[in-house]
Amino acid sequence: MTDMKFNLIINPSHQWKQSTAHALKLLQAMLKQGHEVVSVFFYGDAVQIAQHQDIQKTWSKFGCAADFLLCRTMLEEFGIEPQLTDNFKVVGMSQLALNMELADRTLELN
Repeated sequence: MTDMKFNLIINPSHQWKQSTAHALKLLQAMLKQGHEVVSVFFYGDAVQIAQHQDIQKTWSKFGCAADFLLCRTMLEEFGIEPQLTDNFKVVGMSQLALNMELADRTLELN
């Protein structure tokens, strides 16, 4: 099987911590299988990770080249002032669209 490039979109309908934990396990499995993850886009309730540097650091431990992206519009909607570690960035939807062009597949997790 050829290694593939993926994007992950985390868009939970509820329980954002559980959704991000599940997505982290998926990221680990993908990397272990030799796949590349271009970006992880935190959308909807998942942008609450911006207030939890401890959870961000857990994501950053894996040393993959993925960009960890938080949706600017959702941060504004929730009134969240981000407190980000080095690997996390606030971006618009256009960055997600660009990353989707770079990947073979995009998976949305809710």
